[in-house]
Amino acid sequence: MKIKMRYCGSTSDWGLHSKIGKPRVFPKNYSARCTKTLWKCAPPPKITSKPISTTLSMELKSSVKFDPETFDRLQKRIKDLSTTKKALFTNPTYASPIPTEVDIQLTYACNLRCKMCYQWNDDGYFHSYNKEIQNKEIAVDIFQKILQETHPAKSRLYLWGGEPLYHTKWDEIADLLEKDKRYTVMCTNGILLEKRMESLLKISDNLALLVSIDGLGEVNDALRGKKTFEKLIKQVKLVLEEQKNGNYKGTVSVNVVLNDELVPHLYEFVEYFEDLGIDSIYFNYPWFISTERAELMDRFYAENFAHHDSTPSHSVASWHSYSFKLSPQSAEVLNEQIFKLNSRVWKLRVRFQQQLEANEINDFILDTYVPKKKCYALSNRIEVLADGKVGTCSKFFPELSIGDLNSHSLLEIWNSGKFNYLRNILSKGLMPVCSKCVLLYRNGI
Repeated sequence: MKIKMRYCGSTSDWGLHSKIGKPRVFPKNYSARCTKTLWKCAPPPKITSKPISTTLSMELKSSVKFDPETFDRLQKRIKDLSTTKKALFTNPTYASPIPTEVDIQLTYACNLRCKMCYQWNDDGYFHSYNKEIQNKEIAVDIFQKILQETHPAKSRLYLWGGEPLYHTKWDEIADLLEKDKRYTVMCTNGILLEKRMESLLKISDNLALLVSIDGLGEVNDALRGKKTFEKLIKQVKLVLEEQKNGNYKGTVSVNVVLNDELVPHLYEFVEYFEDLGIDSIYFNYPWFISTERAELMDRFYAENFAHHDSTPSHSVASWHSYSFKLSPQSAEVLNEQIFKLNSRVWKLRVRFQQQLEANEINDFILDTYVPKKKCYALSNRIEVLADGKVGTCSKFFPELSIGDLNSHSLLEIWNSGKFNYLRNILSKGLMPVCSKCVLLYRNGI
């Protein structure tokens, strides 16, 4: 039976931050298989908003077409998923010889304090770190070793922070990327784009910039700080001008966290950035994790990882920090805005993520959604934190780190018994917090 694999172009989607037309791909010989989860959610609370139409298209029409490089990356992604799916039927701990995707957190430090950030907002777990840890950044020699170990596979890179451009030795990082060319996505708050322009231009052949903007004017500023919108637009226009002049050869996209103030104005938001000349917009549902789900994860972690020696440097588990959320009333307004956005063809790509069906949005917002998916991220993707800790689920939940690059190589950790233990655990079902993870929707079926 054929199933539909929808490539929504997520914030960490290596293959699709370029100019793509149709986002749907229908590979052959895929079969749908639901997996049991290891947990149960409470029934959803009653809400006053109307149910969202199940026929509403969540994939907006675009006149943007494939380019050869994007098509090639997409084909490789399909091949990776196909190989992984086939191998996992017989080996639940299967991993590709070298991870094909590598996330690297360049630094914990950030020059903004955004209200929706699970790291640095009022509930963010970074506040429980001491000053030394808060200022941790990936060592240049470790970054170089990562590139060396993954060079045979030309593994795709995703750089984040904190704020990646805040790394004190960013220029040295850029020099390494210039020498070892590979497709790189960087998620940035955009404040330092002008300051780092020279280094960005020299790596731009393979660079997809993903700039975080969460509304127009005061809507953005209420979340990211006074006058940040004005600063960001100035920075983005500078990059777009370099792109127009042929100096910046990569893409420039906008990454958005949906919020109650923005939702009624999504159409105007897309119009604004279409006129500006942005390549893509990615609307993200907030990762709200309810107290009930966080407590379920506490128990799951205690039962399955009590022996884990990667004890975090914070007292409260990271999954208790995901407090930012949309109101239930926004679901109905969002429905209306998506309907309006579907009324025309856009000159840029617009995608919603996680990749939900229209009738699943309410449950996702309320944190009562139970996905029927199996995640393949642990078979082909690895994440490196700023302190050198390594895992696959550790980007969002550092308690799930597997090893440390300060004492072992990347491939030693990738092929270790501890990594296989985590793969085996998740082969039996998802963790309570998995329903929020963008990787499940990009690396799951």
